[in-house]
Amino acid sequence: MLANKLKEEENISISMKVAGFISLICERISMTMIIIMLFIVWGQVFLRYINIGFPWAEEVCRYMMVWLGMIGATILVIEEGHIQISFLLDKFNYRIQLILKIIVHIITFWTIYHIVKYGINYAMSGSRMILASLPITRFWPNLAIPVGGMLILANLAILIWRDLKILLNRQTGFNGKEEK
Repeated sequence: MLANKLKEEENISISMKVAGFISLICERISMTMIIIMLFIVWGQVFLRYINIGFPWAEEVCRYMMVWLGMIGATILVIEEGHIQISFLLDKFNYRIQLILKIIVHIITFWTIYHIVKYGINYAMSGSRMILASLPITRFWPNLAIPVGGMLILANLAILIWRDLKILLNRQTGFNGKEEK
């Protein structure tokens, strides 16, 4: 019994380590993009004072914001930091809360799956359109939707796996404490 419990905790911790690694990479990418955007905007503001400017600055920042939104959503999924209305959920016992969380994660997974599916088609449709001020196609900015969506799907799968493991473990409660 103890060996099974330790093996389950090991599986949970491995999946959470993967999620933590994904989150760490996304945080580093986000910080780098924010710093790059900061310098682009500062440079643009400074250069406008001397009547020069980057013709591409606004477009680059706009598309970087889309990428930041998708990467940020990935981080919030694993931290379970997205906005939620939990006053009703808090009224149930931990088992029901866990079951409802799993259902919400599955519905979210299904929704994000379709966003990724159609996002790939959307990105591919921009593969022949050149951006106005940059020498790249719309494929690269549009790729934020499927890439961010796939990262969200990976994190949701990890959360579903973790919550199912906790639910199937009859000895452990919602917050990891022993059931009374």
